[in-house]
Parts: sequence; C-alpha cells; structure tokens
Amino acid sequence: MIAIEKKSLNVGKFVTTQHVDSVIRNYKQERWIQNSERLGKEDSLSAWWSVEELERFLDTARM
Repeated sequence: MIAIEKKSLNVGKFVTTQHVDSVIRNYKQERWIQNSERLGKEDSLSAWWSVEELERFLDTARM
C-alpha cells in the first residue's frame, strides 16, 4: 500500500518572522553570555555536544 503525504496547512503559521527575530535578538542580549558561561561553551547558539556530555546533562536533569 502506498501512503500519500498530506501537506500541513499550518506549517509556518504559528509565529511571524518578526517574532522569531525578536526572540533571537532578546535572547542574545539577555541570556546568551550567561548560558554560554554556564554550559562552558564559547557559543551556546551553536554548541556541539559529545555523547558523554549529553548523558551527564540528562543525568543531572533527572535528579
């Protein structure tokens, strides 16, 4: 049997581009530096994680 995908009509309709830009701009101004320092990463917007780092993070989050 062949399944035919139905296009979602709501894709991209939840928030505007201006809203996304505003959220990113506010994040960079208010939280970016603190989060980068807390995570121990230079750039928390594009951080790469090893499997071990992810496992430690999940263990901490589960406590």
